[in-house]
Amino acid sequence: ELAQRLAARVGHERDRDKILALHRRLAELYLEHLGDRDRAKVHLHAVVSAQPNDLRAVVLLSDLAWEQGHWAEAAEALTLRSRLERDPEVAKEVFMRLGGVFTERLPDARRAIKAFERAAELDPADVTPLESIAKLGMKVRDFGTAVAANERLAALDVDVAAKIIHLHRIAKTYEEGLRDLTRAENAYRRAVDCAPTDEAAKTALLAFYRRTGNFEGLRGHFDLELGVLRQRVWADPFDVDAHRELWRVLSAREEAGVTGSRAAAAFAAELCDALGAPECGGARNVANASGLGDPACAKLLLHRLVPLERWEVLRTI
Repeated sequence: ELAQRLAARVGHERDRDKILALHRRLAELYLEHLGDRDRAKVHLHAVVSAQPNDLRAVVLLSDLAWEQGHWAEAAEALTLRSRLERDPEVAKEVFMRLGGVFTERLPDARRAIKAFERAAELDPADVTPLESIAKLGMKVRDFGTAVAANERLAALDVDVAAKIIHLHRIAKTYEEGLRDLTRAENAYRRAVDCAPTDEAAKTALLAFYRRTGNFEGLRGHFDLELGVLRQRVWADPFDVDAHRELWRVLSAREEAGVTGSRAAAAFAAELCDALGAPECGGARNVANASGLGDPACAKLLLHRLVPLERWEVLRTI
């Protein structure tokens, strides 16, 4: 009865402020007491049409449209709300919801990216909107946007594994999207630099060199690895892991066209065997196949003061 009386007054009232007050009371009445969301929205729309800066009415309207899954209406209300909201934390949430609508409900990647970018501006330390920007940038082939978002993610993320993922996305974007192999290589190398022992980072870089036929880069990478491993061996000649890595790197270096690496790899494998790490299996066969079984090799590989008999001992271990 109260709602009917208030609605009747709206029809007869001429004062603009009083009409808006009646619409607000009716919206509240239908929303909180009569449970009629559709009629509540009619009166909220009346308020917003007359006063677009009425934040409370806009908030209620956006929340109701969101609850009902009326996405076009929700997007319109959230867009208006984003212009009125002054609390940075709340505004960020509004932009995130708006980006979600344009990503999943009303697909519009460009508008979604803009919404997520505003959310990122409001909270530069939050990686969530940046993740969305990176994915959407790749989807619409806006490679510059995707790279920029992943660069910021790589700078923000303290987790090394996550940082490597971001750098690999950058590399892939440069390689496949922008066709810039120099910058792609740089991104793959940065991933290795931030985690020199990470197998995924090294494997990705080596795969890139092989895909692009960059054997000079491949050899350069192996030489850097070998330099580090040699220092480890000098520091501790009984470091089995270092000898095992030498075997692995030298074997791969032969594939990159560095003649003689296979023989050196075989010798590293022999040392692994001697130090009790037989997992570098087939070392003797590799040694014989590479010519290390020939005592003449001793003249090239052994110090002149080492008796040749020692070579025979090493060869037959």
